[in-house]
Amino acid sequence: MVMYLFTQVMKTKDTKLAADNSTKLTLGKKGKKTSDDNEEFCGWTESDKQAALVTLHLILQQPLSRLWDPPLAEDNFVSMVAEPCYKALEEQIIKNKAVRETVFQVLGVLIKKYNHGTSCLIKLVQVLQMFEHAVLPICAGVVQLHKAFGLGTFGPQMVREIAEALASSEEENVGAGTEQGAARNCGTFLVELTKELPKEMTGAIATIQPYLESDESYTLRISVLGMMCEVLSVELRGEGLSDEQRAQRDDFLDELYEHMHDLSAYVRHKVLQFWSRLQRENCVPVSRQRVVLERAIGRLRDKAALVRKAAIQLLKASI
Repeated sequence: MVMYLFTQVMKTKDTKLAADNSTKLTLGKKGKKTSDDNEEFCGWTESDKQAALVTLHLILQQPLSRLWDPPLAEDNFVSMVAEPCYKALEEQIIKNKAVRETVFQVLGVLIKKYNHGTSCLIKLVQVLQMFEHAVLPICAGVVQLHKAFGLGTFGPQMVREIAEALASSEEENVGAGTEQGAARNCGTFLVELTKELPKEMTGAIATIQPYLESDESYTLRISVLGMMCEVLSVELRGEGLSDEQRAQRDDFLDELYEHMHDLSAYVRHKVLQFWSRLQRENCVPVSRQRVVLERAIGRLRDKAALVRKAAIQLLKASI
């Protein structure tokens, strides 16, 4: 009951603060109040919310499972505790590093002790699709879950959940603008997560790779190819690769090569930039350099100026 009241107070305060901020924006200068007056009226500041989240985390450190017989927390209880965390992810406050770390400390405990992993994956992807400002905080949070809680498979599981969510969006024929926004957010998240956890994400790319064959979202194709570039730059380079790694490297290089002729000029432009980076970092096998350069020379006649410029940069990087 105490936890119910505590989370309900947090929820009520959040709703009140959102309403006050909305009114403040609507009134503009005519209804101008000082920041202190607004916080006094609402009685709920960012520091208050952070303190409340810290309290949630401290409470979860206690052996709460003893409250149930058998000692297994009910799903309703776990969802109730997790709700303020997901609410924070939807708000700009999640950009605050301390708040973000506390949110994912709570979620980490819920995943490890209360079997909240699947529900957390689903909810994080939903937030990711809807709120652009949450992309980088969620990426940092997943890295935190990996390092602080040993959840090494959480990142690859996020990739699978994103693939399923995007497939469901296509089947449900959601609005084009909404779908493009979701794809852009997910794509940015995937690239950033691959930068942070290249080793863990290497095997997960195959899950999202089929989207390279889709003509619907060029932003998602750029993101998948960007993931491949990150992995090629860090994990799949050098002479000491196993047969499996060499096959995966060749597969990724083949994809980058094919998309030098992508239908979208934006994709062709980005792929040429990826090749320039790989060339500068000596990640392109000698046996492939000639065919890549020949195709780059062909892009000098591309109808898009940005593609021609990228082709010139690749040629310079190869000299």
